Amino acid sequence: MRFLLLPLLLSCGILSAQYSKGTLYFGQESGIEFLSVSDGLFGGIGLRVRGGYFVRDRLLVGAAVEVGEFASITTRDQFQITPFTRYYVPLGKSRNTQLFGETGLTINIDERAALSPSIALGGEYQLAPGAMLTATVRHNFNTQRLPRLFTLGVGLNVLFGEQHSQDPALGHVNKAGDLLLNPSIGNATIGLNFSTEYSFATVQLDGGIFLSDHLALMVRAGYNTFRADIGIDVAPRILTSNETVLGMGLRYQINNGKQWQPYAQGGIRHLRSEQAGNRYFVDGVPFNEISFRHLSFDLGAGMMYHLSTTVALDLGLSWLPIISSQYPFIPPGDQVAANFRVVIFPSRNR
Repeated sequence: MRFLLLPLLLSCGILSAQYSKGTLYFGQESGIEFLSVSDGLFGGIGLRVRGGYFVRDRLLVGAAVEVGEFASITTRDQFQITPFTRYYVPLGKSRNTQLFGETGLTINIDERAALSPSIALGGEYQLAPGAMLTATVRHNFNTQRLPRLFTLGVGLNVLFGEQHSQDPALGHVNKAGDLLLNPSIGNATIGLNFSTEYSFATVQLDGGIFLSDHLALMVRAGYNTFRADIGIDVAPRILTSNETVLGMGLRYQINNGKQWQPYAQGGIRHLRSEQAGNRYFVDGVPFNEISFRHLSFDLGAGMMYHLSTTVALDLGLSWLPIISSQYPFIPPGDQVAANFRVVIFPSRNR
């Protein structure tokens, strides 16, 4: 689907209206991808959602859900749900910064059914009304067949309540200099699954800046890394994988100022991957490590629906035809991806 350790032993000063009873809390990542290669069509789908409801001032009750295939220790189908309870306290007299403590219980529902309790500490800073920057440190205890995890991460989340309702006089107007950002920023995890030590991290920056009322410069930068010690003293073996994605393009937004805003976009995307620790065979010759690159166009369209001045839902479809590729196995084909995202506009109408 994240976090930074902060002290929680502070007095409960002024209550921020952001965390009042009846407010909804939401954050997500999701995607659907299909990759065409010479001998078939491969696909995957994934969804990470964390949401909740303030049952009283500062007290959030919710659940995190993960469904689909995710690149973690292994790639496999999974379904996890984590009910949690979180309590916020303000940082001194600040109305924009809140600290929180959280407890949860992860329920893993698949061939490795298991339970794992978790605790977390973190903080949130209001970037704009209803748009929160969240940093957390989380510890999942290993029980039954789930591994022990220690996760640091940063992300964006949104709040919906009466205080975040749209002012009709403001509209949903894009102006030169306005920023738009997607929720996923990054996380780093280290874990122990019985005798196997592993770590993985993801950093992703995905957003843009409006150059005019309709035209935005979009940028994507991502880095994924994975490392697992699966060897023994007499036969050491470490699996590693590193992947970098860089992209840039332009988006043209239609219906500026309206709640529904369709768009079209185009650009380029570069992917580089390095993998080591397995035995790979290319034309019958074994290798212990491989690397490859892809350069592709990034063409797409979508629809944005504004829930408030600073928060919108974004449903987009992208086509990535290959420009050039250095791949040692079967040459990859074009990729088609669909994404459902929450987007925030931290600088709009401020």
